[in-house]
Amino acid sequence: MKIGFISYLYPTIRVSGGGLYAYYLAKELNKHANVDIIIPKEGISKNNSYYEPTFNYIRVPTLDLPLISSLSFERNVKKNIENNYDIIHCNNNGGLFLESVDVFTCHHIPKSLKIAPHFFLQYLTMRKSKLIITVSNQTKKMILDNFSIDSSRVKVVPNGINPTFLEKFSEEEIQETKNKYNLIGKKTGLYVNSNFSPRKNIPLMLETAKYLKNNISDFKLVVVCKRKHYSEVKAELTKFGILDITIIVSNLSDDELVKLYYACDLLIMPSFREGFGFPLIEALATGTPFVSFDVGVASELVKKGYGIIANFRNPKNFAMKIQEFFEMEENEMKKVEKKSN
Repeated sequence: MKIGFISYLYPTIRVSGGGLYAYYLAKELNKHANVDIIIPKEGISKNNSYYEPTFNYIRVPTLDLPLISSLSFERNVKKNIENNYDIIHCNNNGGLFLESVDVFTCHHIPKSLKIAPHFFLQYLTMRKSKLIITVSNQTKKMILDNFSIDSSRVKVVPNGINPTFLEKFSEEEIQETKNKYNLIGKKTGLYVNSNFSPRKNIPLMLETAKYLKNNISDFKLVVVCKRKHYSEVKAELTKFGILDITIIVSNLSDDELVKLYYACDLLIMPSFREGFGFPLIEALATGTPFVSFDVGVASELVKKGYGIIANFRNPKNFAMKIQEFFEMEENEMKKVEKKSN
């Protein structure tokens, strides 16, 4: 069987949830079929940790311009791929100019196309797709609410998780991480952001941290970002007067990131749109509670006893939910610290 797996979202164009999904799915598909992985020309280099020498990469020319980049990828996919695939699987985009698509994975769409009309391009691909996979029930609902698509063609297949998050680390290792970042005796909130797109709601994160600095003694914010964003993050934290309560870390190994989840009290995720929200299940795997808006799989996890959802219409409520968490009595706090088994 020959599969054409088309993905604009691929490390290192964007190391996002969609990019990681593409990498791990391609890795598994490659074990069972003859797979061409069709990505942007500059998508990945041989010295990148996500580069796989056994993959058959087909690199498509892509214009490096805002908003035009993904559209040029769509156009050039048709010009640069073969027509003899048994299955064509598009990851979030790539099939706009193809006659038909077998499988289309949709990671997220806005609640209303009035907010982001360019998502209509996804619909043009979805309507010609035989099967549509989405990663959460919330995203499935948004697809059905926004587009005229038969619900029987839309299947929810939640994302998996990096196996490292399922490993157990000793108390000594967790204490070492707390000591390394001076977190002992602090009330710690963890913010993980690999790509600083507007939907990540960074202004609210900054306002929230400023509020928490003024209202919670010993509050510490831990920001995990890519190294290329370090200076930008530091400048924003300085502007908001919260650099003194913040630890910025970048380019962590998988083990280091998992131990940091264990070392922190709470995951803070202020995004106003997520199709899935990888940090949410990473927090779940490590038994770390979270505060977020109703995005991605957040509501599905809360229904099962994990985490706290803030009112999206009231941004101040986000900071207050975090404050309430840190002011909980120990027995109440355990209700949102439910560990996964």
